[in-house]
Amino acid sequence: GVWAMIAVFLTYCLLQAPST
Repeated sequence: GVWAMIAVFLTYCLLQAPST
């Protein structure tokens, strides 16, 4: 559902954050 999409989005952001 929506929470799943949000969870994936937040996880992706967290994984990409250190890359910047």
